Amino acid sequence: MFGFLQRAPLLDPSDIEWLHAHLAWFLSCFDRRVFSEQIQLVEPTPSHFPGKADSLHGMAELIFGQVQQHAGCAHWPCRLLPPQAFDPTTPRQVSLNGAIWGSGGQPSTGGDTLDFTYDPDLVAQPEALIASYAHAFAHHLSLMAPVPPPGGESARLRASEALAVYLGFGIMLANSSFNPRVGGCGKCHPAADRTSYLSELETTYALALFCSFKHLPTRLPLRHLKPALRPAFKRAIKEIARNTELITLSATNT
Repeated sequence: MFGFLQRAPLLDPSDIEWLHAHLAWFLSCFDRRVFSEQIQLVEPTPSHFPGKADSLHGMAELIFGQVQQHAGCAHWPCRLLPPQAFDPTTPRQVSLNGAIWGSGGQPSTGGDTLDFTYDPDLVAQPEALIASYAHAFAHHLSLMAPVPPPGGESARLRASEALAVYLGFGIMLANSSFNPRVGGCGKCHPAADRTSYLSELETTYALALFCSFKHLPTRLPLRHLKPALRPAFKRAIKEIARNTELITLSATNT
């Protein structure tokens, strides 16, 4: 009789289930030891992103290399090209020796590279630039999985963004999340913000899921999340702790 006092879940139940199923897919496709032992919560601080460069492209390259390292993809042969030199119609795939992901891999000797680029406007918005790089690395990693993510190819971009959270970049992804409204004028949000494929709340929930599985103290992300997202993060942490059925789903095949 007191059901009307119960709070509705932070997200639609189907979205919550998808995020848990996506984490289960990720951990079943790739080495969980890398997730447990090498992947960390990446923070937007000088300790994780040290140094400066004297040009826009130099700064873009510096941050790119740091994201590549934090994502466990340091052995991937990559190039960061300025937008005018990047050809999106010729995507490349590379073969890797040893582990696909983490410190145990080695680049192939074939000479192929993965080409990446960046939006110059994002260089002045480091969190958005980091998030865009993380999503790009996660997308390439997802293509190396033996099976498609939950939802199949139609959900690939959403899945890649969730995967970027599970690579440790959830703070930057949540803080820079922006979903343009249909029919919007295009001037209601700064041009330097990236377009995201998960909502702010979905990204925040995925970050809470990452922290829960890594047994991280909540103070670590809370000190960097923008204030509007902190209550949602705390609520997601509590919901995840209560939802033992979905926690079991997330842990399947890990």
